[in-house]
Amino acid sequence: NERAASRGTPGLVSEQSLYNLIERRAALEVLPACREYGLGVIPWSPLGGGVLTGKLRRGAEPPAGVQDTMIAVAAVLRHRLAERTAAVGGEPVPEGWVVDLKGEAHALQIETRDGAYRVTAPGKAKGKGKAKPQVIECDWQAGDLLFEGRIDGRPFSVQVDRRGPHFILNHGGAALEALVLRPHVAELAARMPVKAPPDLSRYLLSPMPGLLIKVAVEAGQEVKAGEELAVVEAMKMENVLRAERDGTVAEVHAEAGASLAVDQAILEFE
Repeated sequence: NERAASRGTPGLVSEQSLYNLIERRAALEVLPACREYGLGVIPWSPLGGGVLTGKLRRGAEPPAGVQDTMIAVAAVLRHRLAERTAAVGGEPVPEGWVVDLKGEAHALQIETRDGAYRVTAPGKAKGKGKAKPQVIECDWQAGDLLFEGRIDGRPFSVQVDRRGPHFILNHGGAALEALVLRPHVAELAARMPVKAPPDLSRYLLSPMPGLLIKVAVEAGQEVKAGEELAVVEAMKMENVLRAERDGTVAEVHAEAGASLAVDQAILEFE
């Protein structure tokens, strides 16, 4: 602000940081600095994306009825991708799909009629009767981040994301991760061995893409919980990464000035 005053231009008046009851790291350095220089603070996401309202449970499993609907939506999304591929000479579109929810398989049949998709789960038929289909109308296209359509005549919307071949669907605070496969592929996938995820607890990972401004420790150095380890600049903000527990640095994997990808290892503990 002193430099701005010397040039006769307006200075900084406020700063915006992620700050709420869940995420309080701004209180370590950002808020004291703003107090020191007389800057206002505009909290970003003060309700934690809605979690602090008590109405949402981030990552919670959807209720049974809603889950069935989200499973049907996942199948329709994959069906529409298959239709797009078939239109340019790819594999023909199958009539059935298997929606895998982390090992729990749901077989579905899809029939296109009058511009809508009739989705049936044969395994959920009661007695000797036929399972009641869900009629889904939508114009979702590959790359759309929001599914907006009508299910059995009622409006229904779902946030859509992709993680590799998986669909990540969010509705009303509930999340569902679905892998939608052709039936013969699902049968083979069920025979594949499960690979255990790597143990990353010994690594300091970059929480976001950015520029590594500073590495405050070196190999062999002992650190205490809360001690500064590195500083990553992203979106014009410096993010200080601190030790979560006491330990000893085994190896430094990135140097100051490096461009980091999300979850890239910065250093490793013994």
